[in-house]
Amino acid sequence: MPSRIWQTLWPGILLLLGLRLAYGLWALPNPDEAYYWLWGQQLDWSYYDHPPFHAWVQGLAAMALGQGCWVLRLPTVLSSGLFLAIYYRLCGHLYGSQQRLAFGVLLGALLASPLYFIYLAMAWQDQWLMVFSLFSAAGLVQFLEQYQASSPRYGQLYGAALGLGLAGLCKYTALFVGLAALGVIVTHTPSQLRRRALYGALAIALLCQVPILIWNAQHNWLSVAYYVTRSVDSGSAGLRLKPLEVLGFWGLCGLILSPVITWALWRVCRGPILARCPAIYRAMALWLFGVSTGLLSVVALFSTALHYWNILAYLLLLPLLPAFFLQVATPNLPSAPPSSHQPALSLRPAWRHRRLFQIMQGVGIIAALALLVNGSVFPLAALAGPDGDHESRILYGWEQVANAVQTQLAAMPATTQVLTTDYRSAALLSYALRSHAPKQPPDCLENEPCQPAVLAVSTRKDQFDIWAARQSFEDKPVLLLADDWHPITPETAAALPALTRPGDVEIWHRGVFIKTYRLYRSIDM
Repeated sequence: MPSRIWQTLWPGILLLLGLRLAYGLWALPNPDEAYYWLWGQQLDWSYYDHPPFHAWVQGLAAMALGQGCWVLRLPTVLSSGLFLAIYYRLCGHLYGSQQRLAFGVLLGALLASPLYFIYLAMAWQDQWLMVFSLFSAAGLVQFLEQYQASSPRYGQLYGAALGLGLAGLCKYTALFVGLAALGVIVTHTPSQLRRRALYGALAIALLCQVPILIWNAQHNWLSVAYYVTRSVDSGSAGLRLKPLEVLGFWGLCGLILSPVITWALWRVCRGPILARCPAIYRAMALWLFGVSTGLLSVVALFSTALHYWNILAYLLLLPLLPAFFLQVATPNLPSAPPSSHQPALSLRPAWRHRRLFQIMQGVGIIAALALLVNGSVFPLAALAGPDGDHESRILYGWEQVANAVQTQLAAMPATTQVLTTDYRSAALLSYALRSHAPKQPPDCLENEPCQPAVLAVSTRKDQFDIWAARQSFEDKPVLLLADDWHPITPETAAALPALTRPGDVEIWHRGVFIKTYRLYRSIDM
């Protein structure tokens, strides 16, 4: 790689990699990380909120390596490595002998994107969803290009189907990849619809979903109903259009992806770069973006769509960023799909938008540093006052809370059930009891099924409701933890035995008040 390119790329890449490593080692567990970790301690065919793949990985990691934040996030190292390896291969497919140059620019952009910094660093389902979705989309592109060249390799088709099936075991938004693939096949290779191999590949993808079907059959199709109903939040007044929600969804998607990357991809799609790509690759990239963004925009029009649900939309557009930031040679428009000797895009070792690339990396470094400080040193929003940004405040003080809970449990019967008022606090307390308290409540009580030592009771339906349905809290001692974010409600109090309040747990960090937790326990038990 030419030294002038290297001088711009690697300082930012090395700094961002260092921040990523520091985040993985030092950032406190996020509530959802603890929630999915808890799933791994209660292995099942699937779960209420999401499919099971990530929980299985967490369970295997815990069984093999024990407890610890580094074990919790170790799978993210593997998933990130696989994700980048697939992108390296794609750069070879698009840029030929300039593969390493293109990959260096792509790596610099990926690390500088707050979206990919967060969702590749956090131990969530999204990391594996991206790996398998990218593997599936890239495999299908290569298969269809070979098919058009009359030399199909059906192993690539079956591999793409397996990747799609595994993506479906990570998150249900993998459906976007399948719909995009169908769109490409119908518009570019319709003869595939008459071939048995395509339906064999479809069978592979569907067979991967058997664990989800088993779980739903065992639980009255609760997960299916949850995802069908959550997309429409109409309330009692019926369906109402919310155009501002759509604009907010688009704006947040572009902001979290990175304003510079969003602008660069806009220019790529409007300019000649996309036109120079192989037809199948271009079609798959646009179909995936259109299906994901379009369907989620419809959801946002009536309900709420979150920006990270759209994380698959950019997978095949991102490898085109090197052709935006670097100079591109004379257009090369091959009549046949490009091979490794005939790249679709030919780069020159000279910057076209060097200053813009540096701005992108600078903004990415600031965002990554803020995330690291907020998650491991101090919740930054706490400097503004005692209210706001509950998501950051809830990360701190769990060793103190776990010790207070353990003190109360020492004076209560062994059959006491620990409860909280939200899934976040239940998951973090479960994790803290395993990590900090010298003796945690048993997961399996005598004559009762195995379940988490801590359960959540709230109006929100979640996996804790599935576990809690195995027992009744009547005539059973309970210890309940509530906080300012999710205080105890009259409905919760009515469903439990009479409670008394033994005290509060105030959390202070570096001399600044964070929040207050309130403990409630059964009376005369």
